[in-house]
Amino acid sequence: MRSATLSPYDLSMRAGRAAIGASCFVACYYGVQALGPVATRINPALPIDWRLPCVPAMAWVYAIGVLWPFALAFLLPRYLVDRGLAAFVVLSAMAGILFLAFPTDGSALRAQCAAATGGVLGLVERLDPPVNLMPSLHVGYAVLTALWLRHAGSRWRWLAVAMAALQMVAVCLTKQHFLADAAAGALLALIAYRLAAIGSAGREGISDSQPCRSRKPTMRPAITSSDGSGKVPGIVARAER
Repeated sequence: MRSATLSPYDLSMRAGRAAIGASCFVACYYGVQALGPVATRINPALPIDWRLPCVPAMAWVYAIGVLWPFALAFLLPRYLVDRGLAAFVVLSAMAGILFLAFPTDGSALRAQCAAATGGVLGLVERLDPPVNLMPSLHVGYAVLTALWLRHAGSRWRWLAVAMAALQMVAVCLTKQHFLADAAAGALLALIAYRLAAIGSAGREGISDSQPCRSRKPTMRPAITSSDGSGKVPGIVARAER
């Protein structure tokens, strides 16, 4: 069972892991943008992408999706925190590779929300240029969070599943991503989870607060016969049958 409160050491350890994850995200996402403009960009749009409405109110869900995945460092059992971080790093690295291999431009998609120049959606668009869309890291991180909390049997797992579903909807209805971006993000999350989860099964019963301790073997007294021979007649007789 997990302890109700985290010790100062445990809290600082988890905060450090969350900081590493945030640094990895910034390096992979914005680092690719720093490499300079790409002449040829891929258009992954499907007909349904243009028919979906723009719903500026979903920008709040989209914005929460930036911070929600970092809660994973504080909600997982201690023995899974590093594996969760490893999956986060793997997902970020794979996304960075795809950003370079499949550069996209969402300017035309965002034009469908041109009327929503203010509020949360306007702020999001000013902070985040319409590049590095494939895959959607909002969806990828949210799905990864849901997979790990389900793996750990956390009471937060259903909230995580709901958040993942909401992110899939929000990235499309705020016109920040194409449907293909959302699908790619979910697929990469599953791959990263599977790679990092290998070997972690069967340890759910290990306590966060208590380290594993090996049990000392119990010494049993030797059974000797009354004549000092070290053999018990009844046991010898059964053995010789």
